[in-house]
Amino acid sequence: MKRALLLSALGILVTLSASAQTAALAVPEPEFADVFYRLDAGKLVPLERQSMNYKGHAGFMGHNMQSSSEFPGEKSPIRFTAAEHVQFIVKPSLDKDPESIFYLRRLTPKKKLREMLLMTGSVKVFGGSVQTNPTGSLPTQFSRYGGSSLLMTVADLAPGEYAVGPIYGNVAFCFGVD
Repeated sequence: MKRALLLSALGILVTLSASAQTAALAVPEPEFADVFYRLDAGKLVPLERQSMNYKGHAGFMGHNMQSSSEFPGEKSPIRFTAAEHVQFIVKPSLDKDPESIFYLRRLTPKKKLREMLLMTGSVKVFGGSVQTNPTGSLPTQFSRYGGSSLLMTVADLAPGEYAVGPIYGNVAFCFGVD
């Protein structure tokens, strides 16, 4: 009888310990795929979600072309300080190398908007050139987070405006660094 009681108590202890460990390992994750959140003290904080408004420009007879995406507002309402360690959480919709499907780009402030340069090029009589992503994505590191999400860690960011998002689709998640 004592042995059965001892084994029952041991079983309950193991079950409670496993439940406590599982609860301790549970982390908040995004509900939807490809939506970026700031990770702040273990909580997910939404970023400024913007639809990409594409704009193209070509000079005389196609010389000096460029395309960009513009976002309204001179600054994002979502702000970080330059001293903060910036981390984002995203649940990917594709099972691919995250560095090939997500970007972090600096935005150029313009009159009452922010611009992301997407492509530049020129056309000449005997040829031409096109450069996509001319300003380039900034360095990021990805690691697993929770059961189905990724943690995106970025290097120290200089003051300015930024966007993060998937390379496909029509949405960007903006923020600023002061």
